[in-house]
Amino acid sequence: GGSMNDTASDSPFFPRSSNQINSIGVQANVPLYSGGYASAATTQAEATLRRSMSELEAKTNAVMLDTQKYFRAVLSGIEQIAAYQKAVAAQKVALQGTEAGLRMGTRIQLEVLEAQRLLFQARRNLAQVRYQYLLGQLRLTGATRLLTEEDIQLVNSALVP
Repeated sequence: GGSMNDTASDSPFFPRSSNQINSIGVQANVPLYSGGYASAATTQAEATLRRSMSELEAKTNAVMLDTQKYFRAVLSGIEQIAAYQKAVAAQKVALQGTEAGLRMGTRIQLEVLEAQRLLFQARRNLAQVRYQYLLGQLRLTGATRLLTEEDIQLVNSALVP
């Protein structure tokens, strides 16, 4: 607040002098300790930051592990496809040999049917490995970036024999 004082004096040196004193002041009420709110809010913000950083690190690690797993699956799929392609080729040769033996009279029809079954089994195994390989490629692509329609079309075209 402010105040004003008027004083009048009559002295031999200053006859009929008057003085006016004006004063203005500011009063502030600042608590020295406000109950710990600021300290608690800071502590909570730090804890939230640490939790968020931990969650980010966990998700980053999970993505890296998934990416490595899918990459190994794709590499394994390539090797398996090559192996099953060789198995199919070998079963074709075996079937041709068994059919030739049937025509010459050294083999029976049951042996031809067994050779056909083994060829179809090898083809089925090859198809399953190709399918797993394509799924692995999609998973790897999905783990490293967003899948696009082009990625799906590429896989669909690979599924057509």
